[in-house]
Amino acid sequence: MHPRLHEAEDVLIRVASLHRDPSLLHDWQKRALNQAARELMLAQSSDWTFMIDAQTVTEYAANRITRHLEHVHDLIRRFEQASSALLPEPAKQASIHSLADLVTRLEKAAPIFPEADYTNYSSSPNSKWRPELWSTHNPLSDEPAGLRILMLAWEFPPRVIGGLARAVCDLSRQLAASGHRVHVITCQAEDAPAYAVDELVHVHRVPILQSIQAVPFLDWVFQMNLAFAECVQNLVQGGFDFDIIHAHDWLVYYAARESKEVLSKPLVATIHATEYGRSQGQLESNTQLRIHELERKLTQTADLVIVCSQYMKEEVQYVFELPESKVVPISNGVRANPLFKQQHKPTKAQLQEALSHTSEPDRILCFLGRLVYEKGVHVLIDAMKLLLKRYPQVKLIIAGDGPVLDTLRSQSVRWGDRICFTGFLDEQDKACLLSKAELCIFPSLYEPFGLVALEAMSSGTPLVVSSVGGLAEIVEHGFDGFTVPPEMSMP
Repeated sequence: MHPRLHEAEDVLIRVASLHRDPSLLHDWQKRALNQAARELMLAQSSDWTFMIDAQTVTEYAANRITRHLEHVHDLIRRFEQASSALLPEPAKQASIHSLADLVTRLEKAAPIFPEADYTNYSSSPNSKWRPELWSTHNPLSDEPAGLRILMLAWEFPPRVIGGLARAVCDLSRQLAASGHRVHVITCQAEDAPAYAVDELVHVHRVPILQSIQAVPFLDWVFQMNLAFAECVQNLVQGGFDFDIIHAHDWLVYYAARESKEVLSKPLVATIHATEYGRSQGQLESNTQLRIHELERKLTQTADLVIVCSQYMKEEVQYVFELPESKVVPISNGVRANPLFKQQHKPTKAQLQEALSHTSEPDRILCFLGRLVYEKGVHVLIDAMKLLLKRYPQVKLIIAGDGPVLDTLRSQSVRWGDRICFTGFLDEQDKACLLSKAELCIFPSLYEPFGLVALEAMSSGTPLVVSSVGGLAEIVEHGFDGFTVPPEMSMP
C-alpha cells in the first residue's frame, strides 16, 4: 500500500512544483489539483490502515485506498491533457469540459477540506523533490542511483500491441529495482496518466497529434517521433540529464537520433524483430523497404545493438552488415505471474463463452499472441482436421488481435465452435486460459524470441513450438516442451 501512496504523492508534488502560481491556471485546472490533494489525503487516512491491520473489513479499506488513488491519477492525467500545448483549441476545450465533469463529481462526493490548496505540495527551493534533481536522486532514498537511462518505446502497458510492451515494461522495472533511474517515453494510452511512477520507473505518456482524416502509418510514426523528441527536449530544459539512451525498434529511430545529438550520450538500440525476417526476406512494398531502411539507420546510428537471441544476432549482423562486436544477444525474461497459482474465473465475455461446455468437457488447446502471418496460426487451424478426427472434444482457443484476424476467422468457419477467438486478454484472463489449457501451441514461421513461450512454461502448461529462431533456443525438445518443423504440410 505505501509504495502506491508514495507514488501518488510524488506525482502531485511534481505537478504542483511545475505550476506554483495558481493564477496562471484555468479555474477548473486549479480546482482539479486541489481535489487531487483532497483525494490523496483521503487515501492516506489512518482509518484504512487500522482496518487492514486489524483485519476488519479489509476489502472495503483496500477498495477505498485504491479508489482515491485512482482519482488522484485521473485528475492529474486530465489536468495535463487540458494543459498540453500540442492540442488544438477544440480538443483543449473538450479536455477542459471533461476535467470539469470529473471535478464536479468528486467535489460533490467528497466535500471535505474546503480550504485544501495544492500549492502546499509544491517543493521548496532546497527540497530534494526539485524536478531538476529527480534524475540523480532516488525518491525513496538519499543515495545516488546508478545509470540514468532514457528509454524510447512506442508501446508500454496498458498500451500493448505485441511482445515489445511487456519486454520494455519488465526490463525497465528490473533496471529501476537494481538502482538505476529509468525514464520511459511512450505513447499516450487511454485511462493512463500522462506521467506516473510505475514500480520506480518514470513513465511519460505523450499525446500524438491527430488529424480528422486517417493518416498513413509511417506518417503517424513520424508525428510520434516529433512528440517524443519534444518530450525529451522539455525534460532537458527542466534540468534532467541522462547517461544513456535506449531505443526499442525502428519506430523510434528519429527521436533516438535526435536525442543522441542533443544529449551527446551513447545510444543503445534493441532490435526485437526485423522487417526482413517478418517478410521471409521478400521486401517488395514501399512500406517494407522504408521500414527496412529505418532499421538499418537505427543499427548504424546506435553505439551498441541488443538482440534477444543468438539467431537474431546472426540475422541482424547479416541483414545490416554489422561487425560482430557491435551486436550483443541478451535473452528476454518474464516474471512468474502470481495469478497462475490462483483460481480465477474468466472476466472477458468471449473467454467465458469459449471455456463453457455442454454435456462433456472440452480438451482445451490455446494460442496466445499477435495475429500476424509470421505467427503461423493458419498452420495450427489447418491441423485441426487431424486433431478432431482423433480427439473430437478438442477446442482451440486463439487469444490475441492483429491484421490477419478476419482471414483466420474465415479459415475457421468450417470447424464451428471447435475454434474460438477471444481477442486480447489481460493478465488475469491469460492466466485463467493457461490454467485451463492442456497444451499451448506456437507454430511460428519467424520468431526472434518467443516471450509467450516463457509465460506458458512459468504457468506449467505443456508446450509445442516451431523449431525456429529464438523458440528453438529456449525449448529443448522432450525436456521442457516439444518442437516441430515450421509449417508442416498436412496430409
